[in-house]
Formats: sequence, structure tokens, C-alpha cells
Amino acid sequence: ATLTRRDYVPRDDHALERIPGSLWLDFKAFSDPLRPDQSYMMSSNEHYINLMKQMDVRKSDLVVVYDKYRMISAPRAYWMIKTFGTPDVYILNGTFAKWQKEGRPIESGDKPSAWRKEHKTQPKGDDFDYKIDEKKILTFDDIEQIVKSNEAKSDDQRLPMFDSRLTKYYHRGHIPTSKSLPLTEV
Repeated sequence: ATLTRRDYVPRDDHALERIPGSLWLDFKAFSDPLRPDQSYMMSSNEHYINLMKQMDVRKSDLVVVYDKYRMISAPRAYWMIKTFGTPDVYILNGTFAKWQKEGRPIESGDKPSAWRKEHKTQPKGDDFDYKIDEKKILTFDDIEQIVKSNEAKSDDQRLPMFDSRLTKYYHRGHIPTSKSLPLTEV
């Protein structure tokens, strides 16, 4: 489950200050609406396409993702956008805080350009032809098979699996044979 800070509303924070031209990506909206009990699961092609159309983010766009304060969500956003077929996706080398510290331009305000890209051209036929690359997704059954296989092997022969949560969540346990790699250390 995701813990929500009562004093922090990500959408409001985006409206307050952001890199010019950047859009807010709402991970909850992009999660599979058919599995609300499983936070941040990849959505269907149709759901993803509808959200990208609402934001007018096209496959032909160059997409740069960044985090506001810590490098937590940007890698996930990068992977999700790439997995749905956008070829030109990048992660900003540093966070918004670094951008701001360097004195780079910042914009603010709850205006349409904060939530939807403003293109000067009409979309091409394949601009919203997003399709998830199923080869990049493993199911729970797939992971169970990897665990069973790994348990029968020595450490140096196992398929690597990493638990990259915040360390404060490790006490809850992890998938057998996975290694801890806290996201704050990556």
C-alpha cells in the first residue's frame, strides 16, 4: 500500500512549480483500474492510450521524466513509457531540486499546459498506437517459477531479482531468493 502524506498533494505541487512545459504523470491514474488492490500495476493498452490521448503525449514525442525531490518515480515512469512503445524516453540527470538549485527556468500555475501537451500539429495515424511489450512483464506465476528454480541453485547460478524498495519496508519481508538493493542506493 502507498502511504499518503496528508500535507502533500502531488497534483497541487506540480501546479505550484515545475520545469516549463512539463506535464504531471499521475501514477494512480495510470495503474490498472481493474486491480485497485494492487498498487501501480501496469494498465491495459486501451487504458494507457486513453490517458495519453487526454494528455496529448504522442509516440513521436521526445519524453523526459524527472522527479521533484528524490529519484523514486522517474525510473518507473521511464520504464512504463518505454514498455508501452515510446522510443525517445529519457530520465533527467538530477531532480527538480537540482534544476532549481542551478537557477534554471521554472513555471507555475494551474493552467491547461500543466496537464496537456500543446501540439501545433494534428496527430499522425500511429501517434497513439501504444502497445505494451509483454516480454518485459512477468506475472506472479512467472516469479514463483523463478523462485523455485533459484532455490535449487547456488547463489552464483540464480537468476538475479532485486527488491528495490525503501529500506524502511524491508521488515515486511521480500520474495525468496531476491537481493536487497534499496532504491536510495541505486
